[in-house]
Amino acid sequence: MTTEAPTAPVICSEIADRWNDYFANEYRSTETDRPAGNRASSIAHVCENYPLMARRWYEERSRPPNELLSIFRQGNVMHEDTKYLLGKEMRFSLRRSEMPHGYKPLELTGHIDTEIEVAGKWELAEIKSIHPNVYGQINRVEDFFTMKFHVFRAYPGQLLMYVLMANRERGLMILRNKSTSQIKPLWVYLWDHADYAEGLLKRAERVNAALRDGTRNLIQLCDPEVCEECDFAHRCAPPITFPLPLMSQNPAFIALLERRGQLAAAAAEYIEIDKQVKVSLRHVQWQGDDPKLPPAKTLLAGGWIITRAVNKNGVESFKIRREEEPKEDPDDRA
Repeated sequence: MTTEAPTAPVICSEIADRWNDYFANEYRSTETDRPAGNRASSIAHVCENYPLMARRWYEERSRPPNELLSIFRQGNVMHEDTKYLLGKEMRFSLRRSEMPHGYKPLELTGHIDTEIEVAGKWELAEIKSIHPNVYGQINRVEDFFTMKFHVFRAYPGQLLMYVLMANRERGLMILRNKSTSQIKPLWVYLWDHADYAEGLLKRAERVNAALRDGTRNLIQLCDPEVCEECDFAHRCAPPITFPLPLMSQNPAFIALLERRGQLAAAAAEYIEIDKQVKVSLRHVQWQGDDPKLPPAKTLLAGGWIITRAVNKNGVESFKIRREEEPKEDPDDRA
């Protein structure tokens, strides 16, 4: 006689669930913190409206999906490892890591990754971990501006703002290949991109003026490939539609679909139980034994308060709330 072995689990759910819980609840993301001013990374965004939205509506930025937060964390790990590699193993002198920089007249703020001593001179350095496919495409600063993914196009502007705030002439963009761990250090010279840098400074002026004057929008990009990922699209409301292929790849939209699927069963169960509760309430003798007394309006059951009302057509409705809740829940109407 043969017996089949019980089916063994493929995934260790305890570890998988704890991973999801960590990134959903515990992982620290600074994206919803109130910005101290025009962040260098935001002011260089490809859309002029973005830095305005990032300051005015920062609290409405949704928490990124777990997968994206995990990518952020991996980038932070490689960021620290790059500084360790440069300083401890390659024996470069580093200083002022994560030191805040700012320029009050334009409310510019930022944190430079580090300063590195090269040929006896301290240079500002911005460290970026890059996907291997992108790493191979970038061999000079100008290559950033032609990248399809808009995030990379903002990298030179971010560093140029740091260079200006520190009153320097150049800075280093140190790229790290996420796959091979190679390093590619690129010089970014202010004089090569003076017009671009000047344009970002004027953008900061416009953002500050819009915040003072209550101007709703600045120049809207209206690019589906940028706008469909933006946390502030609902506030900016650009006059565009999103092609189906783009929406089908939107992580935030997919996360909403997943959550909707998780809640669907609970919502159906709630509707069914709510019906049963209110059918039972309609069979309660609210009048009491003495017809001269007014009908009862409330019922206390366990920790729940049920309030009954009858409209002019004689239709009953019920409001159900927990005893400790100070307000009624409008969704509990019959």
